[in-house]
Amino acid sequence: MKAKTLKTSLEFRGLGVHSGEEVRLLIEPRTDRVGFLLVHEPTGQTYEAVPGAVVETRRYTGIGTGDHHLKVAEHVLSALFGLGVDAAVLRFSHDEAPFYDGSALEYARRIAETPLQELDAEVPVFAPADPVFLEGEDGAWAQVTPADAWKVLYGVSYRNGLLQGALHLHLTPETYLREIAPARTFLFEDEVEALYERGLARGGSLDNALVFRTNGSVMNPDGLRFADEPVRHKILDLVGDLALGRHRPRARFVVWKGGHALHVALARRVAAATPNFDIREILRYMPHRYPFLLVDRVLYLDDTWIQAVKNVTMNEPFFTGHFPENPIMPGVLIVEALAQAGGFLLLHRVPDPEGKLLVFAGLDKVRFRHTVRPGDRLILEGELLRFGGRLAKLRAVARVGTRIVAEGEFMASVVDA
Repeated sequence: MKAKTLKTSLEFRGLGVHSGEEVRLLIEPRTDRVGFLLVHEPTGQTYEAVPGAVVETRRYTGIGTGDHHLKVAEHVLSALFGLGVDAAVLRFSHDEAPFYDGSALEYARRIAETPLQELDAEVPVFAPADPVFLEGEDGAWAQVTPADAWKVLYGVSYRNGLLQGALHLHLTPETYLREIAPARTFLFEDEVEALYERGLARGGSLDNALVFRTNGSVMNPDGLRFADEPVRHKILDLVGDLALGRHRPRARFVVWKGGHALHVALARRVAAATPNFDIREILRYMPHRYPFLLVDRVLYLDDTWIQAVKNVTMNEPFFTGHFPENPIMPGVLIVEALAQAGGFLLLHRVPDPEGKLLVFAGLDKVRFRHTVRPGDRLILEGELLRFGGRLAKLRAVARVGTRIVAEGEFMASVVDA
């Protein structure tokens, strides 16, 4: 699939919701590569819109560095990505984009009216062969499964069910413009003071946000645009955050009680989808050989996360004695498989991996949840929590489908072979 960008530039002017100042955003075609480049015009600083550039996820997705970041880019990125644009340059006159009415409708209307052009570059497609499952804070979770198109099932629940709802949608440019772009950002009236204390929402009002009273009623005189408007705005945010992954989804995203932090974690998984290392590449990095190599394929990989596969067959040598009449994969070997997946992640980061070994330094919080039997496809996921060059700490989870069978934290050391 060829990547697309705008044919002409678009200029937007309006109020910045957090600064309360008039701001300008210029969106220009980008022809050098797939992705979105953010430019802060006053300083000339540039930021590629990728998951690793996200430095803030409370109330908005902030992209930049620890010293400076751009706010609320997700509404603009959502409109672009939701309408089929894969590349653009966004020039900010201030630290944020115009907020308009708190939705993406103004951006989406004008982008939809602007002709697009194809680039020479292909846009990668995110089409997972296996489920991806993520857990967030406060009971939030997300699951991504194979599908024939980009589909979303999103559910929300706030204040013990005071505000709740769910929506299932097949995302296309047409459904995005009609069903998602008009949905406004929302909050409860008792959350406003906390935003002021953070120096945010200086330009906030009922003209640019949907505000709920603590009893669940709506303060805005015009009421709701959709009965489930908060759910639709969460999908709007999800689309904008997934734009950071630079892949066109062909998958079903099921999200419960999500937010920007969980969305960005999903975008990291999407961005890591390309490698798909087969057994030959694994053998180049890993010192293990039959009968102790327990990783068959690496599906996704980035600097801090890996998803790999171990196909469990009846021919595994350990089933001869564990147990002949009731074959169950030993828990210690599930742990070993997780450690090998984590080892591939670490060895992929170090120079001269062929001359290195990864050895256990400790295990913590290891739990076995379910048995693994012949015929199961064991999904191995590892997230790097800390790496100082030699000593590393990882959190690892093993699943069959979406069911967790084992999990724990591993400490390991990289040593010379």
